[in-house]
Formats: sequence, structure tokens, C-alpha cells
Amino acid sequence: MTYVPPNTVIPGEKYTSAAHNIIVDDIVNHESRIVAVEGDIATQTVVQTGDMIVVSPSSIPAGYLACDGSAVSRTLYSDLFNTIGTQYGEGDGSTTFNLPEFDPVWSFKRNYDLSFAVTTSNPSTFYVALQQTDGKVIIGGSGQNIMGVLGQNHIVRLNSDGTHDATFAPVFNSQILGGFLQPDGKIVVWGDFSTVNGTSRIRLARLNPDGSLDSWNPIPNSNIRGMALQADGKIVFVGSFGTVNAVARSRIARVNVDGSLDTSFDPGADSTVQTLAIQPDGKILFGGYFNTIAGNSKQYFARLNADGTFDASFTTTVNSDVQKIIILNDGSIFVNFPYGNTVNGSITRFGVFKLNPDLTVADWPANSPSSFIFDYLTINGKHIFVGSFSKLETLEVRYAIRFNSDLTPDTTWSPFLSGDVKDVLPLSDGRLLLVGNFQQAGGYPQAGQRAVSTYGVLLLKADSPPEYSSTGYSLRVIKT
Repeated sequence: MTYVPPNTVIPGEKYTSAAHNIIVDDIVNHESRIVAVEGDIATQTVVQTGDMIVVSPSSIPAGYLACDGSAVSRTLYSDLFNTIGTQYGEGDGSTTFNLPEFDPVWSFKRNYDLSFAVTTSNPSTFYVALQQTDGKVIIGGSGQNIMGVLGQNHIVRLNSDGTHDATFAPVFNSQILGGFLQPDGKIVVWGDFSTVNGTSRIRLARLNPDGSLDSWNPIPNSNIRGMALQADGKIVFVGSFGTVNAVARSRIARVNVDGSLDTSFDPGADSTVQTLAIQPDGKILFGGYFNTIAGNSKQYFARLNADGTFDASFTTTVNSDVQKIIILNDGSIFVNFPYGNTVNGSITRFGVFKLNPDLTVADWPANSPSSFIFDYLTINGKHIFVGSFSKLETLEVRYAIRFNSDLTPDTTWSPFLSGDVKDVLPLSDGRLLLVGNFQQAGGYPQAGQRAVSTYGVLLLKADSPPEYSSTGYSLRVIKT
């Protein structure tokens, strides 16, 4: 790495040469100096191979490469390779090497859309995002005084352009942990709350599309971990509760459309049920910490018939608790068991696996994130995971990752967040909305990079090529 000689210039000061103004700045925890040059930097002799400069052009200047972490030829850029070597990555190990990756605020692989600029008065976690048929988006979690509105706590609705919809203002007294939209537009949520608009609602509530409180009111005596809507309008929910509406129900219950307890459905489990998913044929998959369910021995992962009886034909086994089950459009089943590594006694899968519709174990990335996965979806044949993971082996992915259709990591897509992603919502216009407990996106401030404040909500633009400029911010490039 080439250094600006010490004691010859002062960081932040401007120096004038015959044709150029030069601004020098220190970068904390990084060996190089970043030099911003006002003028024709292509002919600036002060900047040498390996130096990084800050520019704001619409295209990368000749003789420079964007600091985007990409692998480039050791032969074509031999001078740069001889200067920086493999300190930013070995490339393919023989013919390429990696450039440094220093983003400004959003650029390159980020493609942030800051039109959904949610704010809260406290560090917040949002757990669920839902889009209504008119394009408006509902976000629920632990945020308080959302969008600067005193008392707008735990839930907010945004117009399709990202502005606050002040007409939607239900008042929850504690956080919302999940929810879904019914076909009639009503909004079902669960969480730690006990009142909505001052009316008793214990952990479960249903809102009308305008945000007013619905009369639906089942009452569990302990925590809810997940819910699912059946085709007939009945709702199945799971958790750690022992009664619903004061009637014994051991961790699994179903309520009728009006919220009354379905007395014909009572499978029960011997320990907390964490997740469930309803298949197109009406059968229900359950995951959690249980060892018996519906009176049968079946550890961590089971399937029941629509009437709640045990489905003995479902023989898939796992060696650890199941935390998430998602039924995909093609009928395959995505399963997250973050502490597990074995399916059906002999098939190795670290934390994540997928079952084909015939229940055979599908091919899957051998190095998929072995941590909590909170949501998973496929778009255009690519697989998106969000959760609590920060690395995929040596690849730093920061809580969201996309795999190509061939199951290799897609290194062109990386939101690069500061905390867990709890939910991902594909919007009707192709954009992706991420919610979680991340307070920043993009950049290492300690390495001279600015980061976007997110308050737990981030909107990504529709799939598009990497961007090499950002209005109002600079681009870091390296001299070849």
C-alpha cells in the first residue's frame, strides 16, 4: 500500500498544486490514506497505485477501479496486485485477487430505497410486515412514537410512497410479534400486548382493514409462537399456553371464524410448539421442542391431519428442535433447525434443509447459514434467507443472503445490516421490504464509511445491477 508521507500534509486541509486541489483524510483502522482530488484526477501524479480516492462522478475514471470487493485479474492489474497483494481476498487463488470493499452510504450491491424512512424514539425491533391490496404497508413490532407521532407505538401503516398514514392508529400496550392478512383484509396479530385501544386483548387481536378493533377475541393463558389461517377461515395457533378461553389446550389450538374455540380440535403437545405451516391438502406441520404430539411419540417435527389426528405417514426425523417451517409455492417444505445437523438419521444438513413435495430431502447449499432463519422466499429462481446469522463460512453476509438457482451464494446482493432481519416482504412492485432489529445498513463507520440509519426497516429496490453512484455522496475508487 502506498502511503502519503507523514508530516507532509494535514488531514482535512486543502493543498493547491499547479493544476489540482488535494484533500487528505485519515481513515481509522485502515492502513491507507484516502485522498480526494479536485480536478482531473486521471492526470494527478500525487495519487499512486494502491491509493484510494474519493470521487463523485457518474462513471469510474480511467485508471481506477471501484472499491466493491470484486475479484480482478492479477495479470491485467499486475501493478495493483504487486502493491496490495491478497490482503482484501485471494480471488480464485491463482489468477485473480480481490479489491477492497468500502461503500459510501449506499451503492454497489446495496440498492437501498430510502423512501420508506421509518423513525422511532427508541432502538426498535420490527417483526412483521404486511402489504394490503391498496399497496399500503403495515409494520408491527416494538417501536415507540413511530414516525415522530407521540403514542404511535408498536404498529404503523405507510402509504405506497412511504409516507405515514396517520388514519391508521390502533394503540397496543406492548409489542407485536407476528401477523397475517385474511382474504377479507382483516389483520390478525399476536404478541405480548394485553390491551388494544384500551380494550382487553390478551396476546391475540384482529383489526379491521382501517385499523379499528374487531370483536374476535380468543384468550390464551400464555405465549403465542405462531399462527396459520386455514382455507375455511379457522385459525390454528401454537405456543406455550395451557388454556384458551379457559378451556384446556396444550400448546396447540384452533379457533372458529368468530374466535370461539373449536372443540373438535385438541391434539396437544408435551412441550412448546414454535412454528406451524398448513399444506395445500389441509395437513398441518408442527415444529418445536416437543417429544410427543397428538398422543404419539414424534420428536421436534411432526404432521397432523386436518382434523388434528396424528399423521403416521410423515416419517421425516431431525436431531434438534425446529424453529421455522415454510411451505413453498411448489409444495416443497423449508425447515430451520438451527442447532441441528442431521435429517432422517444420516443426511447432513447444517441448520437448514428442504423437503421435496414427495418428502425426499432436497439438494441444498452445503454451507447454508446454520443459525436462526426467520424467513425464506424464492424470487426468479433465487433463494433469499433472512435471520440472525452474520457469516456464511468466511463470507460476511450480515443477516440476509441470496443464493443463485444453482445454490451458490449470490455475491452481487448484500443489504449488509447491523442486526437480525425478522421478516422479508416482497412488495407488489418488485421491491423487497426488510424489517428487524438492525439500526444501520451499509458501511463500517470506523473504516470511514457512512451508514444509513434504518430504525429496523429497510426497503430494497427491485433486482437491478450494482449502482456506482449515489446522489449527494462520494464513491471510493482505487488507483491501478
